[in-house]
Amino acid sequence: MKNTKCLSMTPTKNPISARMPDGDSIISSHDAVLDMTRKLSERARTGHVFPDLQSGPLLSLGVMCDDGCTVILHADILYITKNGETLLTGVRNRSNGMWEIDLADQAPPAPAPPLTPVTNSLSVNNAIANNVLAEATKPDLCRYYHAACFSPVKSTWLAAIKNGHFASWPGLTEDFVKKYYEKSINTSLGHMHQT
Repeated sequence: MKNTKCLSMTPTKNPISARMPDGDSIISSHDAVLDMTRKLSERARTGHVFPDLQSGPLLSLGVMCDDGCTVILHADILYITKNGETLLTGVRNRSNGMWEIDLADQAPPAPAPPLTPVTNSLSVNNAIANNVLAEATKPDLCRYYHAACFSPVKSTWLAAIKNGHFASWPGLTEDFVKKYYEKSINTSLGHMHQT
């Protein structure tokens, strides 16, 4: 988030650690209530301050959703709505792919477009932490995607990609896998004959 102002900031009693893309860890020093719309609960407006984080505070979309908000992501714009009212908007930084919300430029946000209902037979019961490593190499990304798919055999993986099953995975194409795929011990172990 840009232009972040805090209403209150206190030394944290329960510091949290965050792992950076380079493998280093940083630790929070303070808890802060951000100067955001009062239509969000204090929990949704409370963040952890990491003095070593140069890019600015990170906003948890999951916490926003837990507060009754709906998060809508389009190619270049982000909307956070609650009870049909747009509370926050943001834009996508094309240089790093991250979403930026300028808190100083939030009055009044444009209304979000109407949602089209999507039905899904899957239920989600566990929280998931997502991490984007902008500095990861292409071979690293290929290994990550392969592991995320439970290490399938290369020919099976390529067939699934060709059939469009990974169209929403950024950069995962047949050419990408053909160029950066490395044999994995996990694939071999997963396809051993059990006796």
